[in-house]
Amino acid sequence: GALPEPQLRQWIEEHLPTVGKKRLAEVERLLEAGDEAGAQRVLEEVLSAEPALDQARLLLARLLVQREPQRVVELLQHHAHLDDAPALLDLAYALALPKEQLPEGPMKDLVRNGLDALRANDPDKALELWVDAVVRDKAYHDELPRRLCIALFQLLGPQHPATLAWRRRFDMALY
Repeated sequence: GALPEPQLRQWIEEHLPTVGKKRLAEVERLLEAGDEAGAQRVLEEVLSAEPALDQARLLLARLLVQREPQRVVELLQHHAHLDDAPALLDLAYALALPKEQLPEGPMKDLVRNGLDALRANDPDKALELWVDAVVRDKAYHDELPRRLCIALFQLLGPQHPATLAWRRRFDMALY
């Protein structure tokens, strides 16, 4: 079946190569080499030239979520429809939340320490603390520990060692 002209134009634009799309391969090489600063620089350039390139937006948000969560909110607040955007936004909102704004209670320290572990690039420790919080109080702060676990699992992927170590315990904690 034929597509209407506006949909056909959109489909063509999505599938035509652009300079920005070609530079994403460069970003992948930089990330594989461990050069996050270089990857960030290239992604910033790509987004300034092609602001509608959602793949670059998501890659940049992934890079910045632990270091600059407020910037992730700015990048994704109008792009929540993108695949990983809700998970990135959940983590960014939590990481940007001032510690004193977490409700008092026994779960506050577990959630706060988990956020500190994530900032320190220790997803295993973050998940350990958040799963413990889910076990103790599922409803804490609008189910924040549960939402953070799900977001981190999604971003890490199903084969990441932390996901493999904590997903089953998390699932059991929900029931």
